[in-house]
Amino acid sequence: MDATTIDSVIMRLYLALFLFLASLQVALSKDIEHGLLLVNGAQAKAVTDDNFICATIDWWPHDKCNDGYCSWGDSSIVNLVSSFVFSSV
Repeated sequence: MDATTIDSVIMRLYLALFLFLASLQVALSKDIEHGLLLVNGAQAKAVTDDNFICATIDWWPHDKCNDGYCSWGDSSIVNLVSSFVFSSV
């Protein structure tokens, strides 16, 4: 298979997965007429130390820039998935 065919198959799989997950949300959701949520903001749930690292992955393509500044470079989930798929083939 060439790269274009593989990309097409991968995109179809992603679309199928998205549609499946979206249909689960609709099928499993229930109408709630009344709900109550209490949040105790005074009590700590976790503590982080100096070694804490927060890493995020964005959906933006590598060439999407704000005011000429491309802060994420090639750290998009799109690049991560494509590099994983092609490195495992």
